[in-house]
Amino acid sequence: MVEVILNESYYGVYVLEEKIDRKLLGLKKITPPTNAKGDKLWHQVDFSLPENGSVLYKTFSNKASLSHIASVENDFEQKYPKQKKVVHWKPLKDLVTFIVSANDKDFTNGINSRIDIDSVVDYWILTLMSGNTDTLKKNYYLARNEFDKFFIVPWGYDSTFGIAWHGKKDITSYRAWDTKTNNLIRRLSALPATGFNSKVKARWKTLSNSTLSRGNLIAGFNNYSNQLFPVDTNEENPFKRNLARWPHSGAQGHKPFTETNLKHDHNHQLELGGVTYIDNWIKKRLLFLDVKINAQPEK
Repeated sequence: MVEVILNESYYGVYVLEEKIDRKLLGLKKITPPTNAKGDKLWHQVDFSLPENGSVLYKTFSNKASLSHIASVENDFEQKYPKQKKVVHWKPLKDLVTFIVSANDKDFTNGINSRIDIDSVVDYWILTLMSGNTDTLKKNYYLARNEFDKFFIVPWGYDSTFGIAWHGKKDITSYRAWDTKTNNLIRRLSALPATGFNSKVKARWKTLSNSTLSRGNLIAGFNNYSNQLFPVDTNEENPFKRNLARWPHSGAQGHKPFTETNLKHDHNHQLELGGVTYIDNWIKKRLLFLDVKINAQPEK
């Protein structure tokens, strides 16, 4: 998190992120031929060659659940190569067609050669642990480096960890479990012979005792909280400066954040909930997921 000052004007607290693009994901750059003027001739690129196989697609609508072949171009955005340079939907359409149309035997035997299952496992576990149901039908990227397997990249993790899409607390969301919204997850989960459920169980055992343990997750939230409130009694801190700049901060449906809301509460129990609320949600979520994940069928 950072505080932004632009042209000597204070703009408040923001989250600084790195853009998901070809460079961040390490995708090989496509070099198109050029004409005598040096103009790049994207329409002459031979996409049948491995060195021209890198692609990046981003979900665009709530229907990007990998369930619809005909609407791929409406459900996704073509991010690389840029669509304004050349239209190139074939790799994604081929993948979605296989996910939708392959019979169970062909899907089981062929999915591992088309998409990196380990990346899907991590995507699924992150979705489960954070309670981010939106990322099953949107809020993810599909990428491929040259002619390697596709891999999945999650994004958009606001309104998670017990906060609903409309910005209010939803403690009951710790019981959320949805394998049907995303067609890839649905088929992988329903067909244990793919090895997906076994991989999820093994990965969950590792992560829930390390990166995704309750203590480790809460330490991260406490770190962010301490950045906003370095000293609770301090008259000047990032939260109060941001509040002064944006007096009606908060998601849709909230009461405005005010000094009355603060009340020197060490856990910052505002409309969005604080560390104590999130800790309680995580505790319930971990127990729930231990049972659900370990109950999934294996081959």
